[in-house]
Amino acid sequence: MTDTNLILRSVTVEGYKGFEKPATIYLSPLTLVFGENSAGKSSIMRLLVSIAKAILEQSEYPLIPVSVDNEDYGFDSLLTNGASSLLKISLSLDDLLSETPTLQVSYSIRYLRESNRALITDIDFQRNTGEKWSLHLITDSISKQPYLRDAPYRYSSKNEDIGSALETVIRFEGLLPVTRSLNKSNFLHINNGLNEIAKTLKAFAESVIWIGPLRRVPPRHIPLTCHPTRFSPDGREVPQLLHASNQFGEQITTKTSEFYEDSTGRQLTIQPSVLNGKEVFTVLLAPIEHPTLVIPIADHGAGMAQVLPVATLCAWAACQPGLIKSPILLFENPELHLHDAVHEPLANLFLDTISKRPGTRIVAETHSENLLLTVQLQVIKSKNNSLSKDVGVNWILKDTDGRSKIDLFQFDEAGSLGGLWSKSIFGYTSDLAKRILSARLKTTSVKEE
Repeated sequence: MTDTNLILRSVTVEGYKGFEKPATIYLSPLTLVFGENSAGKSSIMRLLVSIAKAILEQSEYPLIPVSVDNEDYGFDSLLTNGASSLLKISLSLDDLLSETPTLQVSYSIRYLRESNRALITDIDFQRNTGEKWSLHLITDSISKQPYLRDAPYRYSSKNEDIGSALETVIRFEGLLPVTRSLNKSNFLHINNGLNEIAKTLKAFAESVIWIGPLRRVPPRHIPLTCHPTRFSPDGREVPQLLHASNQFGEQITTKTSEFYEDSTGRQLTIQPSVLNGKEVFTVLLAPIEHPTLVIPIADHGAGMAQVLPVATLCAWAACQPGLIKSPILLFENPELHLHDAVHEPLANLFLDTISKRPGTRIVAETHSENLLLTVQLQVIKSKNNSLSKDVGVNWILKDTDGRSKIDLFQFDEAGSLGGLWSKSIFGYTSDLAKRILSARLKTTSVKEE
């Protein structure tokens, strides 16, 4: 675990997929992402994963494209107009304790199709104290050694007249600067700034857990493995957290079961056994009133198994303080295959998780109006509207030119999202009801004639 009090608070991108113009996603304790199909919701979710993956894999690319279909995609698939685009990423890093903006770092990235390289050409650094400086790639050195990873950058600052002599050599792993050497010792603040960026981005990468829209149904007999530290987007490793051999396994199972009990009237248990000489276990569900009628979760409806990684990871975040200081749980379509009535307990689970574990952030891409309405209800009921500042609602849409954009809405003191409702984002149900009523009136009128 990387120790730092700074956290990634927001990411702004430009030239990324459908987001040709600058667009910002803010990471609130609970971030809800809504929008129509193909508007760019998944792209924004997976941007965070791409940043984290490139850092963890110590990649020479600033970002690594990710997908749920196990297909390999080139770096140019991330760019709005392919290789001709300049990709810009700006990261806002805030203090976890005071929640005040601390520093901002921006990257300009150029893709070179000829050598299949993506180069960070510019880094702009700004601290809330007024410190501001930039580093610019010395492109001549790259043309001479096109595959060199330790690249020289020239320092510049409007506040300091140092000429062009100051240079630093940086090796990037994703967006994370890992090596640098200055030729002037009185500019150690550059190293300090880069060190802060590196520590924060490393902690961010370690904290990201992404569960995609297609989760694997747990088999009836799950081989027991060691405690997982990383998770696949299909959630295949998540059930291992429930086993009693793990440090918090029983606590996580109890808390996960609470969700199932509240939402479906079933309790969750773990049954260990031995199969072909190997330790295995089964995830079981049973009606609360008939606890002996246990059935493997694989034999229940699809929604029961699809929500298991979501519920388990929320329980894991709440039960394990300190293992990851600020876990970020990214869920795509967490309500997949769930009955609408279960969306309310799912929303309450998210709210309970962020309250039990300060620093935890949940980002959920969803189509559920019930989930949003439940959050709104809890905001209204919260004392002094304390919950309103912990929830951000992002509506992603395409403008008339087909460019994706993000509108951020937050609940006000009255628990209203204001302009969000005036956009009739969830007007489909009421519109359909009006059309049904109109059709009935017309049919009745014809019969009377």
